[in-house]
Amino acid sequence: MARILFVNPPMLFNSEAGRKKGTGAIRPNVSVPALLILGKLKEKGHKIFFIDMAAEGQMHSKRVRKNIFRFGLENKELTKKIKKTRPDVVLVTSLFVMNMEMVFEAADITKKVSPKIKVIAGGGFASQTPLWHLENKNIDFVVLGEGEGIISRLIREIENKKQNFGKINGIAFKERGKIILNEKPGSSKKFNPYFDYEAVLFKENGEYRYPEKITRKDRLYKSNLPAKTRSCVFYGSRGCPMGCEYCSSFQREGKKIRHMGGKKLFGQIKLLHEKYGVDVFYNQADAFGLHKEDKIFLELMGKYRKKKPKIVLYNPNAFFLRIFFNNGKINKKFVLLLKKAGFNVITLAIDTFNQRFNSKMDFKKISFRMIKNLCKFIKKQGLKIDIYMMHGFPGETIEELENDIGKANSLKKIVDEISTGFLMVFPGCSYYKKAISEKWFTEEEYKKKIKEGYSFSKLNNFFNFTKIPAKKLERLIGASKI
Repeated sequence: MARILFVNPPMLFNSEAGRKKGTGAIRPNVSVPALLILGKLKEKGHKIFFIDMAAEGQMHSKRVRKNIFRFGLENKELTKKIKKTRPDVVLVTSLFVMNMEMVFEAADITKKVSPKIKVIAGGGFASQTPLWHLENKNIDFVVLGEGEGIISRLIREIENKKQNFGKINGIAFKERGKIILNEKPGSSKKFNPYFDYEAVLFKENGEYRYPEKITRKDRLYKSNLPAKTRSCVFYGSRGCPMGCEYCSSFQREGKKIRHMGGKKLFGQIKLLHEKYGVDVFYNQADAFGLHKEDKIFLELMGKYRKKKPKIVLYNPNAFFLRIFFNNGKINKKFVLLLKKAGFNVITLAIDTFNQRFNSKMDFKKISFRMIKNLCKFIKKQGLKIDIYMMHGFPGETIEELENDIGKANSLKKIVDEISTGFLMVFPGCSYYKKAISEKWFTEEEYKKKIKEGYSFSKLNNFFNFTKIPAKKLERLIGASKI
């Protein structure tokens, strides 16, 4: 059996972009890829280790170039970890475009310790750009798609004396100076994961990695529980039917929702609360609330919280607005179900009120007045509201932006927070494909420009594809926030 170290690398941000409001730190998430992958490898009998450089060093930042800051443990800590654990394989998660150089840095450090260690990159961004990752001489393999179904086969082949990587679907690798892309397998028909909570949630000294005070989105999401309250994610399904042009996840995971089941998801929460003392939970599934099994989960949580009222649930990635309406009326039962289950903030993904940029909802069926009435009903239940808006759509006009801002401003007296973000064009998404096709930029220009900073919170003028000057766009959006 192999010795395997999973590395969640540090994070890069444009100056203040990505920092939690009112703090000097980033907001780290519990690594879902680590939970999934390490769970699978542990099940197969491998010796596993984990380091979350972003979470464990989230208060440590340093400037790496103009307006770009690195958050996380120093590289010497990774070197120590590799020397101590003596892995045969190092897995590095590559989820976001801005973090690509941190993935490369982790690979470089690994090979400096021992060139014999095999380095495997995986995650959403790596899946979309395997060639970019394999251009780095220290990355040996890239896993494409859902890693837990592929990784154990790849490691088994690495251990073989007579290796044949060509027979493993869903990987990219280098062979005799050439990059080989093996066919990506389709999404698995079922989602039946095994999560390794102990490896991910606890440091070697027994300290809990993810106290609620560092994982909350911002002050609105403060649970009012003690500072050392433990938090974790819950992740009950894969796949998203929305097919948004700015998102690439549905192309990786498919549009069909595959759910582990409401009872099993509830069992995960119960285990985390009773065995590991976790009280605060953040959803990480893209389509939470759309599947009937989510309703079963919420009903079970409502009953459980009668005995365990401290438990708090959040969905900082936001609910799709359409799930709050049924045949043109507010689905009041669903709002009350969320409240009983432990939600105290309802995060609503509106994105934009301009129909040509919003494929998630039909504004002829869900009017602005209906949305406003929904917010009023949610507030009457004693719940807080965070509205998520997105700006900077390709071709967006000043009139369209002002329409968005005007409607958002009219909600200010009702909602608690309006979170705004700039649209990002990710490799693999429809907008990126269109950009390459219509020559908005080349791949090389894209790779060069992201090093100057690219995030939801800070506009890079190179990626402004609206019809609005960048300074005016930033000024108008800044004035619309609560």
